[in-house]
Amino acid sequence: MEDTSYNKFLLNTAIALAYKAGAVLRRSFFTDNFEVRFKEDGTKVTSVDIEVEKMIKDEITKTFPSHKFFGEESEKEEGENTWYVDPIDGTSNFIKKVPFFTTSIGFESPNHSFGVVYSPITDELFYSFENSYLNGNLISDVEGEKDESKLQIGFCHSKDRKILEDVIKFYSVFKKRFGETRKFGATSLEMCYVACSRLDAFVGINISLWDFKASYHICKKAGLVVKELEFNNLSVLMCSKRSYVDLIEGALEEIFNN
Repeated sequence: MEDTSYNKFLLNTAIALAYKAGAVLRRSFFTDNFEVRFKEDGTKVTSVDIEVEKMIKDEITKTFPSHKFFGEESEKEEGENTWYVDPIDGTSNFIKKVPFFTTSIGFESPNHSFGVVYSPITDELFYSFENSYLNGNLISDVEGEKDESKLQIGFCHSKDRKILEDVIKFYSVFKKRFGETRKFGATSLEMCYVACSRLDAFVGINISLWDFKASYHICKKAGLVVKELEFNNLSVLMCSKRSYVDLIEGALEEIFNN
């Protein structure tokens, strides 16, 4: 049996940490008070990524010592109760002063899972509990554009250059067929935009767990369809309004199974 009060405590802890992280991100974003370096895989990381993840990890470890922590910049452990954290989803945008980035905190256990995604520059908090919400207002799947050539689709992919040809093939087909297919550079926010109907669908190619775990639960609780698909060497995450599932999944199968 679920302990509702405890689950709310878990959620409120995540929300408080997301707001706390957002304050650090806003201050650094507007003052340029951070350092940038490249990781071994070629992706960028800032001193703010490290600072924020440590702050979140320390609080979670202190409050829930038996829980596991899976973060982009530190430990990657999974267990019965696991927190998935991306301190800055959209680090390149953050560095370049593009205000499209978030702090993403997801939690999974056998009986309860949720996601919290905070966009500090727009001050928008997406989260899930029994349903999904944006700044406290209910969000859910609604019927969208009927003309497939006008669908708004977001996509992201890993930095692995081995999949570059697959990414180009995907973009070429989707851009021609659906028209508005764009890469914003922050998986968690793009998926949340599908949940609140700013986008119609999202496709992520070989993206990491910390990128999508929080927004996965937000989208599911909003009534969207989220699928993890496998095509040869590719892991493809698809998030879509229910009315477009067959359309999007069919297009992906045409691209990656041929």
